[in-house]
Amino acid sequence: MKRTPADLVGEAVEHVDAVRQHVDRLGLDDPAGFDAACLRLAAAIDCLAGLPAAMRDEICGGDWFSVRSTRNRIVHGYFAVESDVVREAVARDLVPLRARLLAAAEAIGTTT
Repeated sequence: MKRTPADLVGEAVEHVDAVRQHVDRLGLDDPAGFDAACLRLAAAIDCLAGLPAAMRDEICGGDWFSVRSTRNRIVHGYFAVESDVVREAVARDLVPLRARLLAAAEAIGTTT
């Protein structure tokens, strides 16, 4: 069964919220917190990859290439992931990403 944009946006919000919870509970200095945040961040980005390109680009603030690159670094170079990249993404991008996801959910008529 193919997931709809509403499904993908909802799942992405859940993953973004889980990143925040892991960071709040364990922090990124804790290896388990860092691992959990990385896995959920990559999962959120995977959800975005399934969206129509225009919607995905709007949610990513017009920087899909960088977002996808972050996911690829996490997934394909896990032990070589620079913690600064993840820390910066969490500190700078997580709140705006969540806001754009919620706006997309509202635009397509779904609640998360």
